[in-house]
Amino acid sequence: MNRLLALVFFVVAIALLQRAASASESQDVWKVLPLDKAITTVRGDGKRRIAVFSDPNCPYCRRFEEDLAKLDNVTVHLFLFPVLGPSSVRRAKAVWCSANRAEAWQELMIYNVEPEASPDCATPVDDLIALGRKLGARVTPTWFDGTGARYQGAYDLKDLREIVEEAPR
Repeated sequence: MNRLLALVFFVVAIALLQRAASASESQDVWKVLPLDKAITTVRGDGKRRIAVFSDPNCPYCRRFEEDLAKLDNVTVHLFLFPVLGPSSVRRAKAVWCSANRAEAWQELMIYNVEPEASPDCATPVDDLIALGRKLGARVTPTWFDGTGARYQGAYDLKDLREIVEEAPR
């Protein structure tokens, strides 16, 4: 009986330590995100925040972008994460080289309008791909709420709104 209690205590202690480490890592994500390399859009008062790693050729990212556009009072930090092939890299670089990056991204993702800019300026794309992988991005979109909790995939608008609204400001 004592061995069983010791085993249960050990398992519970490990689980609590893992949860604490996960929460600590979540908080740290906002400390390592290079916001100067993000395409940032503020809607309403921007009091909530979300960071998204997205590929311009990802159909789920396109759907997710449409839902993000419907959120109010949020700051969206978009990190170009073109991992689906060479055309993704070309498109991401063209967005970055555009005079208005946020508008070029929206036009591409929501209306399928290619950026007019040439993709030959200096871009942070390679650095962002490495960062996304370091932060555990394995699929697109990968995104982080205001607490730093990581989510993968395009959540529907109802769930997205609930997650963003429940995260501390």
